[in-house]
Amino acid sequence: MPQRVYLDDLRRAPHGWIQTQTAEETIALLKKGDVVELSLDYNLGPTTTQTGAAVLEWIDRQIVENPEWQLPKVIQIHSSHHRGRIYMAELLEGIRERLKAAGREAPRAMW
Repeated sequence: MPQRVYLDDLRRAPHGWIQTQTAEETIALLKKGDVVELSLDYNLGPTTTQTGAAVLEWIDRQIVENPEWQLPKVIQIHSSHHRGRIYMAELLEGIRERLKAAGREAPRAMW
């Protein structure tokens, strides 16, 4: 069943979305290949060194290591962390360019 995943440790997920609070939780859902929409925060609190960018870095690796894996159709960044938002936007644009160069459909990006 298609899922919409919202990664954020503070804000609540919109109605109809699955809430995750860590990069690891989010990646576990992505591995199943049925996430159609993904929304990412950058800063995930003081108890973790991982950020929402770790999810995009994992996605980027999957493009090369697991080309059969199904990417979300939409990836959005909802973070208010200025530098983190810029970094994630750059990662997401790199993912989109790599997919287009390989002749694959790139997710729609929103930020």
